[in-house]
Amino acid sequence: MKYFFASDLHLGLEINGWDCHERECRFVEWLSMVERELESSEERKGALYLLGDIFDYWFEYREVVPKGFVRVLGKLAQMCDKNIEIHFFVGNHDTWCYDYFEKEMGIHVHKGIMTVELAGYSCLIGHGHELRTRRVNARFRLMQAIFNSHFVYKVYSCLVHPDLNMIFGKKWSHSNRASKQLTHIFKGESEISVEFARKKLQHTHIDYFIFGHFHTAQCYSLTSTSTLILLGQWICGTDCHYAVLDNKGCRLVKF
Repeated sequence: MKYFFASDLHLGLEINGWDCHERECRFVEWLSMVERELESSEERKGALYLLGDIFDYWFEYREVVPKGFVRVLGKLAQMCDKNIEIHFFVGNHDTWCYDYFEKEMGIHVHKGIMTVELAGYSCLIGHGHELRTRRVNARFRLMQAIFNSHFVYKVYSCLVHPDLNMIFGKKWSHSNRASKQLTHIFKGESEISVEFARKKLQHTHIDYFIFGHFHTAQCYSLTSTSTLILLGQWICGTDCHYAVLDNKGCRLVKF
């Protein structure tokens, strides 16, 4: 059995000359590879885990979903039709994802981090924006409460036309990304992800912590039996990484 993990495709974001269409086609190529691997696995065991920010901005209305990304959505639907298990973890750029993926394609949608046993290993997985080991300010708590509020989502979707929402959302997302580096230099023990994992290990053993969000591809040994996997990003179209977990353990692979 095999389990595949990827994150931070940021479909819809065009920055620094990297074309979104080419990135989408490259990701579909990767999905086709995953499809072949999972179809050929023993007793069709295994699954695909998409750990957030697959879309740079996603907002579902009751009868309207964002335009575009048909190649990725079509491929995911095709995989689900073949009874391939797919899990989608909501990231900070696709927060307003509700029941479309589940009802239309049969994808399992998760909000927050989750501990699960895969291939005999205990794994704690999620997007990664939820990890907090330090005190956060009131402004951050307020923003989190707004973005996670179903009431705010319902009011906003009733009052704001989809076209205006998408224009605003894309501009906000683009400016948010433009203010940061596309890739992150891993700082070892001072990383929030490492601090979070070490605190968790004080009372619970986890074989693999697997996160997206941080835009750095890293396989970092925490103890002799516990490892942190950071998935990197697919924005640039080069140096794209994913993780694969089987009975031999979890490892990063460049695509």
